[in-house]
Amino acid sequence: MLLFLTAGLGQLLNNYCLQSHSALIHRPYVSFIHLKELHIFPDLNQELLSLAEELVTKSNIVLKTMIPFWIAAITSFQQARYADCVILLLPQLEGGLRVLFTAVNKCPSRLMTAEILAKQLNNEEMNQLPIVLGESAMEFLWDFLNHQEGPRVRDHLSHGEINLNHFPREIANSMLSFSITLLCRFSQDDLTSIKVRNIPTFWMATCLPHSLKNYF
Repeated sequence: MLLFLTAGLGQLLNNYCLQSHSALIHRPYVSFIHLKELHIFPDLNQELLSLAEELVTKSNIVLKTMIPFWIAAITSFQQARYADCVILLLPQLEGGLRVLFTAVNKCPSRLMTAEILAKQLNNEEMNQLPIVLGESAMEFLWDFLNHQEGPRVRDHLSHGEINLNHFPREIANSMLSFSITLLCRFSQDDLTSIKVRNIPTFWMATCLPHSLKNYF
């Protein structure tokens, strides 16, 4: 329905431009700079991507109905379709965090209304999610998704402000790596081999500082 609605609105807008002899000018694309600073995780190789596909089916924070979308996000990264990867991944990452939010705060009815980044719940009790995830993970989420001086990937993608054909691999690598870290931390059993067992700890310790300056 939304696809049909979008196409219909596009047709109406096109007709208006023809009738009014005006041109529709697209807003300038956002350019991510300082990509080296955003590239905070090790490069994902095929071994880790294969592990991620297995973790998706074992992790406690993945809803079974969402498994195909997780797999599609990983496949998109393997095919160098980095914008598609992040577009598919962001809703799944948020959904996983919502599942974790309801579990640690013992409020299963809040799955659809979970305030992941809030300090307190509606009953004024402390949100336990930041305590469980740790400071570094929360800073990563703030910086990449919300911080005004950070990349704000979700906002820029949803507003059509990013050239999808030139989406940075560094950002996709960081978002997918962070997600794999969570999948591993909250897996039903130990799937990680000895040689990759310590990777999540390393990743969590190298998350971004609280404030990203002058990225745009």
